[in-house]
Amino acid sequence: MERLLEAEYIPFYFHDIRTNEIIAFHAFLTSLSDDYTANYESSEGFGRVEPVKIYKSTARKIGLSFYVAATSPDDFEEMWVKINKLVTLVYPQYSEGRTLTSEDGKYQFTQPFSQMIAASPMIRIRLGNLLSTNYSRFALARLFGATLGGAAAPKFGGDAIKLDAKKLGDAAKALVTSQTTADGNTWLVQSGVSYDVASDAGGIGPSVGIGPGKANIAEWKVGIEGDYIPVTIDKVDPTDPTMVIIKTKKPDADFFSGQGLSDTDRQTVLIKWVTDNYADDKNPLYNVIDKKFRVKAAWLRPTGATKKKLFKDAGVETSAIDDLTKFLDPEKNSLVKSFKSAGGRGLAGFIDSMNFDWYDKVRWDDRPGHKAPMMCKVTLSFTPIHDISPGLDSQGYNRAPIYPVGFFAHSTDTDNKK
Repeated sequence: MERLLEAEYIPFYFHDIRTNEIIAFHAFLTSLSDDYTANYESSEGFGRVEPVKIYKSTARKIGLSFYVAATSPDDFEEMWVKINKLVTLVYPQYSEGRTLTSEDGKYQFTQPFSQMIAASPMIRIRLGNLLSTNYSRFALARLFGATLGGAAAPKFGGDAIKLDAKKLGDAAKALVTSQTTADGNTWLVQSGVSYDVASDAGGIGPSVGIGPGKANIAEWKVGIEGDYIPVTIDKVDPTDPTMVIIKTKKPDADFFSGQGLSDTDRQTVLIKWVTDNYADDKNPLYNVIDKKFRVKAAWLRPTGATKKKLFKDAGVETSAIDDLTKFLDPEKNSLVKSFKSAGGRGLAGFIDSMNFDWYDKVRWDDRPGHKAPMMCKVTLSFTPIHDISPGLDSQGYNRAPIYPVGFFAHSTDTDNKK
């Protein structure tokens, strides 16, 4: 579901961790604030005017308001389902209660009001890349000491990890160069973006013809499939050097293994799903396999195989990195598995307050059983709980950026974070 919402214009949703339900809204925002308050213990010293500050904690508070509106009867029904679910996010979940049974066994029922509070309303909130989890497997690897050097360099089953800054820089440069080179490396496209069909000569081409009397496609609006269809670069667009012509490929087992998915059963399911939905002539509007498209080079994401090849070509020792990848396999590492099973793409925390404005310029529905506002303004205060505590590590690096925005920030894809 989160992969599907990733293809939205701006993903905006609430994830109830207790039930794993997700309620999504259009991001009709009216206000958004993010406040940090650092707390210190003050100690006054003799001869000093200003006190010495000793760090204690930092509190973060997010303020958010948005409109929920219904423009049709169907929207009205959905709106009120979502509002009622939203209200439950400030109430607890209860236990089953105590079961009572009569002596003769004819009656067995739950004792009224015997249900106890069993779970607090912890949620995850997602708003684009601004409000998002700061977890990544790279940040988690650093908690295991993966970036330490010298005598503290860790081993994860083989040789110690040795990171050469110059070679890593060379690999990064090679990665950027490869984004505009027809070198056979494989890439992934960005979800939620539309790409024009390209001609064999480069540039924008005619719609792809599927057959007489059948629909054509002039562009590919990438959805959930963007993480499962590899592409190769065919050539640089002669009309714009920042654009490239890519060709889509059908994924195989090697592709998924390179992406860190070693489960062969899931590989088989995903390959069949891509083939049935995106390489089928009977489904012309989504038939995008073995087609060419015009995309922005900077938006291409390297596959696991491409990253490994470019690192190896730059002289970066990859055997120790492979050992680390195996060490962080969710099926073998219980800590990684806990993040994968209980995590999500949103920012975890609790809603402190929630307000509904039912009155300001609001029209009401007057149908029987539906006599209620057709729009409302929701205002809430949210206290986050970061998956990885923010701050600097012993080497002075950012442990886990709070705002995963931009090229150098980690992906929000919690299934394949590296």
